[in-house]
Amino acid sequence: MFEDLSNPNAILSKQATECEQAQDYAGAAEIYKQIHTNRPSDSYAASRYIHCLRKLRKSQEAMDFGWSLSKELRANQYVHNAWAWAIYDYYFKTSENKEDDEADHIKSTSQDEATFKKMQNAAEYILKNSPETDTLIRTKIVFGICREAKQRGKWQIVYKFANQLDPAQLTKEPYQQGRMSDQERWFYSMIKALFEMGQNEGCQKLAQQGAENYPSNKHFRWWNAVTKARMGHQEEALTELQNLDKQYQEWFIREDIAKICEQLQRTDDAWIWYCKAASLQGPIKGRYKMIGHMSVPLQQLGRNQEAYEHLRLAHLLAEREGWDKAKTAQELREQMELLQSGDTTQITPQTYTPQDGYQLQRKLQNLWRDEIAGTLPHRQGFIKTVNEEKQFGFIRSDTDDFHFSFRDLPRNTSPTPSMQVEFDVEESYDRKKQRNSFKAIHIRLI
Repeated sequence: MFEDLSNPNAILSKQATECEQAQDYAGAAEIYKQIHTNRPSDSYAASRYIHCLRKLRKSQEAMDFGWSLSKELRANQYVHNAWAWAIYDYYFKTSENKEDDEADHIKSTSQDEATFKKMQNAAEYILKNSPETDTLIRTKIVFGICREAKQRGKWQIVYKFANQLDPAQLTKEPYQQGRMSDQERWFYSMIKALFEMGQNEGCQKLAQQGAENYPSNKHFRWWNAVTKARMGHQEEALTELQNLDKQYQEWFIREDIAKICEQLQRTDDAWIWYCKAASLQGPIKGRYKMIGHMSVPLQQLGRNQEAYEHLRLAHLLAEREGWDKAKTAQELREQMELLQSGDTTQITPQTYTPQDGYQLQRKLQNLWRDEIAGTLPHRQGFIKTVNEEKQFGFIRSDTDDFHFSFRDLPRNTSPTPSMQVEFDVEESYDRKKQRNSFKAIHIRLI
């Protein structure tokens, strides 16, 4: 490459290479830019210039430079590859570490619609011009645009781009422990898109396949069951969701169990499952729509004051998070007014601000707990063992041992062996022994 040192560009190329070897990427970039100015058709100089800009974390400059090149030069394998990675750096790399189930709950505020359109165009160009064998960049670009589309609820776009990957060519092992592999992420994106688009048959088929390939992914089993309910197989879906709930106590699983119970006109069961969903540990703000809906079975059960209070709490949660202008918050206000106007004898309105609404929240949390406790067996016993590090222990009751978590103890209680307690018994799942089990909840000191 450097045989003719009388050639100015050859001399410059040698100097640029030496700069790169010394990790002087700024110096190398200046030289490669000069070579490109002297000879705009030089693909090597163009590709290395983009590479050096990436090393300098100037991804936008590298991307814009790529767009400025001729169509013929962009088609060069080395230029295209360097430029594709620059586009990835600029548009998608910052959100790469978000897992797909995290991205589902994040609304994008950083990229406006015009920018998102540019992202789509860039992604389409790269995929169109990258060979099928260039799996890494194609995978990165697809998952990047899918994450952005998910945050906007654009499921057709998720489906369109995910379809451009062949799952058989994707890695089955995760790059990092506790994360999804590329193939598992592909299943997640495709199933979620089909689910949101209402494509039930395709969703159910892929969810079943995903659950078989990745049995520890609760979302695949959840989508499989919920889609069955959509297709009219409520009893089968109910059984699957209840089995899933024993292994993974997630509020959204319990919410779907409650919804199916409503479809089957089992109002009492629906109400209890909604209580179980609402009372689970974790931030309550994301459940405000469900809490508002809990007013429906309560009205059917003739408990209008409690129905009103659930609507009030849901609206307070929306106000607290600044969502009070949203359509759902307006609907909650209308439902409260309608309920109050229709039953002035049973409903006693109370005024709460978003700040002091915690009082109402605690009141309803106690209600949910009491409602659940009324359906469960009660036992007495004593704490047998405690694992401080892992925050769990076992309670001996007669000849049975029940697992418990510290979070089910009264607040500010430090459990010690021989401590006398009473508790409720809930169905659970022993993951270590891979079998159904029982656990202690709602623990109270005697």
